Order: sequence, then C-alpha cells, then structure tokens
Amino acid sequence: MAPGEPIVKDSPFFAALDRFAQKTEFRAVNEAALARIMELGGLPGRKHEMFTFANVRPHIDLPFQPKFGVEGLSPAAVRKLVYHGCEKSFLVIADGVYYPGLSDISAVREELTARPLADAMADAGARLRDAAAAENDITAAMNGAFCSSGLAIGVKAGAKLSAPLQIIVYSTSAKERLNATFPAVTLDLGEGAKAVVIVKSAGDAGAYLCNALFDLQLGIAATLDWAYIQSDDTAAVHLAKTRLAAKKYGRFNGVIASKGGKMMRHHSECRLQGEGAELSLSGVAILEKKEEAHHYVRVHHEAPRCQSRQHFKNILHDAGHSSVDTCVTVHPGAQLTDSNQLVNNLMLSPDAVADNKPWLSIYADDVKCTHGATVGKIDEDQIFYLKSRGIAEARARALLTTSFAQSVIGAIPQEDAALDARDMLIGKLEAKGFGVN
Repeated sequence: MAPGEPIVKDSPFFAALDRFAQKTEFRAVNEAALARIMELGGLPGRKHEMFTFANVRPHIDLPFQPKFGVEGLSPAAVRKLVYHGCEKSFLVIADGVYYPGLSDISAVREELTARPLADAMADAGARLRDAAAAENDITAAMNGAFCSSGLAIGVKAGAKLSAPLQIIVYSTSAKERLNATFPAVTLDLGEGAKAVVIVKSAGDAGAYLCNALFDLQLGIAATLDWAYIQSDDTAAVHLAKTRLAAKKYGRFNGVIASKGGKMMRHHSECRLQGEGAELSLSGVAILEKKEEAHHYVRVHHEAPRCQSRQHFKNILHDAGHSSVDTCVTVHPGAQLTDSNQLVNNLMLSPDAVADNKPWLSIYADDVKCTHGATVGKIDEDQIFYLKSRGIAEARARALLTTSFAQSVIGAIPQEDAALDARDMLIGKLEAKGFGVN
C-alpha cells in the first residue's frame, strides 16, 4: 500500500484532536485508532490504493469542528424522518449521540436492548479497540479517534423483531464552521435472531461531514435484512464503514441507496466466518452535477459453503462520478464458495465518470466465483422495440432508465423506506425529463 500524506502537527486533524476531550470509556479505542492512522501513513491521497477512485483528502483535510450532540432537537423534527411502520421502533442518533428520549422502541422492547455505547463498553470495548488497532481504512480510523458516544443494540437469541427497526442518523450544519460528526453503532444478533433494520442518514441543509461506523455481528443462523438510505444534503460529505461478521448459517441481505451529494463513500468489510453463511449486498446511486458516490467492498470467505452476491447499479448524469471497487477473497479451506460480483453503469452524459474494479483473490481450489462490470448508454434496440409498441420515445427512455434503478430499490426490505429511496433517486431522473407519467 502506498503511503498517504503525512499528518503534520499543525494540520486541521490535530487541531481538532487537541480540542477533543477523551472519555475514559473510549480512551483505549481513541488511542488505538490514532496509532493506526499514524501507522498507515497519515491522511489518504490518490496514491493510496484504497482511495484511487475516491479522493477524500480535500474533504477531510479541512478545519472541522467535532460535534457531539444537538441541543434543542425537537421530537417533531425527528418524527418527520420516521418511516410508516417504524413509529414505535426507531432510534435517534443526532451528531453522534444517542437520544433515548427522542426514540421509541416500545414495539420491540421485549426483543432487543438499546443503550448508549458508553454503557456497553464493558462488553464491546475490547472488540472496538481491537478493530481500531487493525483498521485499514483511515477515514474509519478517524471515527475511532473521535469516538466518544454512540449506540449499542442487541437482538436477543431466537427473537424475531415484530416491527422493522429504524436508526435515524442526523447531522447538523453551521454557517460559521464545518461540523464533523462521528456516529458509531454496534448491532449484535443472537443465535437464530431475525431483524429488519433501516438506517436513514439525513441532516440540516448545508455543509457537514458525517463519518459513521457500523459494527454488525450475526450469531449462528441469525438473519439481518439491512438497508442504508443516504439522503444527506447535497453540500454534505458522508463517509461510512460497515464491518460485518457472520457466523455459521448467518444471513445478511443489504441494500445501500445513495443520494450522493458532495461525496458519499461507503466501505463494506464483510467476513463470512462460519460454514454456510450468506451475504447479499446491493447498491444504487443516481448522480448529477458533480455528485460523487463510491463503494469500496471487501468480502472474505473464511469458511466452507458460503455464498456472496453483489450487485451495484449507478446512473450518471452531468459530471457525476461513481466508483465500485470490490474484491472477494476466498481464504484457504473455504471450499465450495459460491460468489458473484456485478457492476452496471448507465451513462446519460459524456462528462460522467464510472470507475469499476471487481476482482477476486482465491486460495481454495473448489470454488465458483464470477465477476463483471458494464458501462453503457440506453439500449437503442430496446427503444426501438418500445416505440414499435406505440410508446413515445421520451417515455420509452424514461421507462428504461427508471427500471434500471428500480430493481435494486425494490429490494429494500421495508415498503416506506423503499418509497423514500424511490422518491429521492427517481425524483432526480424525473427532474431531468425522465418522468414516466
């Protein structure tokens, strides 16, 4: 790995760190993360393999103000973000701090626990510290360096959540400074547990930096249906790292719908640790102007008979920029692995950029692994076919464009969240003249 740019002592990073007051519960995590940042060579630049396509440095090497908590956030403001069906099963994190008083989990209280991360550090502290010490993503290590609050969720063994659980991650902006928030969430599903969890990331109008971490642990035969709706303001930067570990026969079905904005980058590091574990991960983004959305995915098959499916779709207009850098590693002994990676990009502008890098690293000899990527325009043969059926050309183009994204949006495992993602993404197409009505 090529080194990044060193962090000098008078950099905005250290200026922010100097103002940061560590809490005793999180000190080991903070120090492990900072040590790791220095080991990795400082803030990432273009020569850093992990950031070849997503140049985050202009967005993080800025004078920012770490922000922890929001004063006076009203319940009404939060309620506007709650999905139908989650009115009694939602949790609120505002500027990185969990607010039990603004949350309501009365529908699922018997099936899960939710507590401030500080209260859970006796259980989760060593895990977060060790993960921070081994972290390979500098932006995720920055979350660890500033970690001082967050949310810990536990779903009881054998429990099946009676309602989808929504996690609202809200960030605030300020005219006089750049707010930076560092939400951290741990989610543990006990053996045989089943849950639908929807993350909704949103915030004030204006610029802010949200740097979020999700640590997901699936017990034996646990099932997690997960969706991540990134709907931050167009001036915001959203960075996220999801760590996933699935034990024997654990199943993860994830969908990430990205609005994009100034920059969205999501790093998914998934480990299928037990025999028969399964992963399905999809992503969809519709970008315009100079918006950016980047996925960096690493899936590790560490046990036999595991299966992984990845499918990412991007629609790019104007000077939008997307990237999908995904690798599946089949570790020694992970025989009978079944893996597929597919990236599809629909280009609506000659100025848009789609970078794709699906690849494999295989250390077992009895596996089935495929990968592929496409970059193209609307298929004129399909336009011709629809016109021959009496559909006007403009409507035909709109139908083909929206249906391209709809297949991923439709996989979001909660109806109102899927409608929200559709309005957020397809609405951008309709504003560009791709409305089907």
